[in-house]
Amino acid sequence: MRNVHRVAWIEDGFNYKTDFYDVYGLKFFTEYYDEKLGLLLTTFYTDDNKEVLSIHHKNEVFIVTDQNCCKVYYSYKEFVDYIERIR
Repeated sequence: MRNVHRVAWIEDGFNYKTDFYDVYGLKFFTEYYDEKLGLLLTTFYTDDNKEVLSIHHKNEVFIVTDQNCCKVYYSYKEFVDYIERIR
């Protein structure tokens, strides 16, 4: 078990990126920030540190990486429809 929950990356006093870890010390997701716009991007990872989902919050774009194939969804509705189909 690890005690690290997150690591904040700070440059010139601004937290531009935060990595979040699970109880096993594996990076689970990363959030990227802009000083003026706030949260820009969240990226989720597999246990072997491969990107599986990136969410671009400001323009509602979802990028799903599945077995070396990228699928892009341009709205929450498109993404939820995709999730419903694979369940």
